[in-house]
Amino acid sequence: MKKIFSFYNNLSTPLKASFWFLFCNLVQKGISFISTPIFTRLMTKEEYGIYNTYLSWENIIIIFASLNLGAGVFNNALIKYKGKENEYTSSMQGLTTVLTLVVMGVILSFGNFFSNLMEVPIYVLILLTFELIFMPAMSFYMARERFEYRFKSVVLITIFLSISILFSGIGAVVLFDDKVSAKIISYIIVQSFFCGIIYINNFIKGRKFFDKEYWIFALKFNLPLLPHYLSYIILSTSDRIIIKQMVGDAEAGIYSLAYNVGMILNIFINAITSVFTPYIYKELNDKRYKNIEKVSISILLFILIPLIGIVLVAPEIVLIMGGKDYLDAIYIIPPVVLGTFVYLIYSFFSTIEFYLEKTLFVMLGTVSAAIINIVLNLIFIPVFGYFAAGYTTLISYLFLVIIHYIFMRKIFKNRIYNIKKMSVISFLAFLAVFIILSIYSFSIIRYGILLGIVVLLIILRKKYMYLQEIFLF
Repeated sequence: MKKIFSFYNNLSTPLKASFWFLFCNLVQKGISFISTPIFTRLMTKEEYGIYNTYLSWENIIIIFASLNLGAGVFNNALIKYKGKENEYTSSMQGLTTVLTLVVMGVILSFGNFFSNLMEVPIYVLILLTFELIFMPAMSFYMARERFEYRFKSVVLITIFLSISILFSGIGAVVLFDDKVSAKIISYIIVQSFFCGIIYINNFIKGRKFFDKEYWIFALKFNLPLLPHYLSYIILSTSDRIIIKQMVGDAEAGIYSLAYNVGMILNIFINAITSVFTPYIYKELNDKRYKNIEKVSISILLFILIPLIGIVLVAPEIVLIMGGKDYLDAIYIIPPVVLGTFVYLIYSFFSTIEFYLEKTLFVMLGTVSAAIINIVLNLIFIPVFGYFAAGYTTLISYLFLVIIHYIFMRKIFKNRIYNIKKMSVISFLAFLAVFIILSIYSFSIIRYGILLGIVVLLIILRKKYMYLQEIFLF
């Protein structure tokens, strides 16, 4: 224990923050992971599919209601308006509040249409308005804490929010006959409560609802990015909507489960990028490009471990989370996991574009990838079934990486990333995943490979303690 505490105390603040953000993601996703087998058994495949499709629609509405002002422009603003963070944050809340009222006003004006489209009662859409007003406050707060490497409040909020969402959701599904609406409403109430507290606190600190300079800066930066954020949501959610419309609710439920399992890798990726993004900003500002190159390669090598582990035990994870009815999901997980890995590489390139405020390039690349994804889905899902959706998304992400690399090189001439090493690591990831996919029926071989990896990690554990040196914080 003394060695552990000594090692922890000697870590730099950013690396400590990275550890705790990883912990937060593990808690958040872990609770979600634990809850999935509960809800897949309390709800039918059709109900589970409708609920996840609703979440897809909600994510699209959020983009219009908030312009995603908690991302992209917010990191730039924390540098541009240093010392005025409270005023800027409260002003952004004012802007997102106005945007939400306008967007939800339009949606509620056509309430019956949107109610039928999303398969929820109109009163759910009314409650959604309150959630959308308060939600940006949490994203602003979390972004500031991460940017400054403050993690204590992030950990506490994450734990209490995740546990509250879990138990309220279970209670609602058990008690009410309309399980889909009950699950959605319980989520809205809990989110609104926690985010509402942050919303009020941000306004008390900043005391500013409207500021012309802040609003203009944010709108100029993020309005061109609206197609980008919308396209990203389409990339990650349109599969479920198209499957629901073209195949059925049950198939959308199976695909949703596979997607949720594949996205486990995001637990590690989000924890790392939440620290790596502000790190890139600061290193770019100081022109320390070599540091960024070294750290990015180390991150990709690190992510290979959970990537291979998830794919190796995918059949067992599906059985635990959904049961035999969802077993077809195991063939969708490999391309979803690879797509998540490829998206990590894209985030490296797009961060440079965000830093340089070249939002037009960001938008063009993501919109193109979203269009490709929709077209491929419409072509291949009718031919190969809903299994094709995982591979069409992977192809779209590969296009996204290539086009953003071209854009990054066009606007920034200095070498930041080692593309040859990135390509080799990516090839190894693809090779490993498709080899594992070919041996899914041979459980003993899979378990043997997993055991070998664990033993190898134990033997090389000291080399994996190089994380502090690698990050060079």
